[in-house]
Amino acid sequence: MPRTITATASAGTTVDADELKAMPADSTLFVGGFARNSSGDVRYITTFDRTNGRWTVTPAWGTNPVAATKLEYWRSWNPAQIDDRIEDSWNELRRTAWVPDVRVYTVYEFQRYFYGLPAADRTIVTNTNWNGVTLVQFAPNQPKGGVDHSDLYDFQALKSLSSNQKGAQGFKFDDADEWIRYVAVYMGHVGTLTSSTITLSIQADTAGSASGTDLVTGTRSADLVHPVPQWVVFQLSRPFRAVANTQYHIVLSLSTAVDASNYIQVGHTEDNKYDNGTFKKYDGAAWTDLSKDMLFLLYKEQGGWTELYGNEWELEPDRQIELRPSRELHFMPDLSLIRLTGTRYPDAPNDTDNIELPFDWLVYNTAALLAASRLQAPARDPDRMDERLRLWVAKAQAARMTVQRRKPAGTKTIFNA
Repeated sequence: MPRTITATASAGTTVDADELKAMPADSTLFVGGFARNSSGDVRYITTFDRTNGRWTVTPAWGTNPVAATKLEYWRSWNPAQIDDRIEDSWNELRRTAWVPDVRVYTVYEFQRYFYGLPAADRTIVTNTNWNGVTLVQFAPNQPKGGVDHSDLYDFQALKSLSSNQKGAQGFKFDDADEWIRYVAVYMGHVGTLTSSTITLSIQADTAGSASGTDLVTGTRSADLVHPVPQWVVFQLSRPFRAVANTQYHIVLSLSTAVDASNYIQVGHTEDNKYDNGTFKKYDGAAWTDLSKDMLFLLYKEQGGWTELYGNEWELEPDRQIELRPSRELHFMPDLSLIRLTGTRYPDAPNDTDNIELPFDWLVYNTAALLAASRLQAPARDPDRMDERLRLWVAKAQAARMTVQRRKPAGTKTIFNA
């Protein structure tokens, strides 16, 4: 049922009332609610000023309320309160819910057995990390071209200065067209890059440098790049046909601003080792040739992935995945791709992406938390709930049962995830 106040003054988008001065000192108290004047104009309340006893509304009144006019109002929840309860709901379930995921993770280096997983990130709204690994596989196909880590000499920083905003490596196939699906780059990161995205694109050639127009792209969250440099695999959005005897460029960029403390670094050779291209950096206006080559590998679409048995790999407490010596590992070609299948926490809800928790559970649980705050009753105390609150809690609990499920057999938990 609506309540009423008596206006003392008003303007196009405001209304004053003495009753508002006696309300609790909470600027969000009426935000999100509605007011209706005697002419039937219904307006959304956007701010509440207790000191002056004033509401601001939108849009402007059709007929301004005058002194002694009665206004009806309905309180609601403001957007910030709703967002908080959605986040509370997500946080309540995130430890018991999981989302399946598959990632072509890194490149096998002969007789190297330990590979670092992404650093743990438990921040609620930015968590993208896995909580378990179910399956480890490798592909038998070796790269179609590039420069491997045996030629590593040093590292080139990218996005640490305005003079190194991007990096690019030229490549070309001499004999025949090749379909490229994955590109691996030997890289690590410095500092903290939890909200950054690394984009790898393939661009055509213009006067010996990258054209600036992406032909195909692949992305990786920068916080999934290990601080200790290693091969990072980018899966292109689609297979890319590299035409024989045509120059192309691999271009690397980071989504965040130039920062001398937080950036990526890419491995490179001492001098030019690769005949069909060179490593360049971009300062925002022009490309500069570094007279060396980026460490990169090009792969076609993979087939025939080979599974490592559960006793052939393990997760270590320091977030390393250990490949144990075995018959399968003995036949694993150097520089072959490693694919992980696992589980991760669901991403936090936002305004642009698909919600990864069941929508009905999120709605019902959020409604229960909002109702509990308005009805001043604990959402988990049946003896103090009224019938409306019991309904929302029952709906939330029923929907929750569809979310919680066991992880796939053989899943090994990532420590500190």
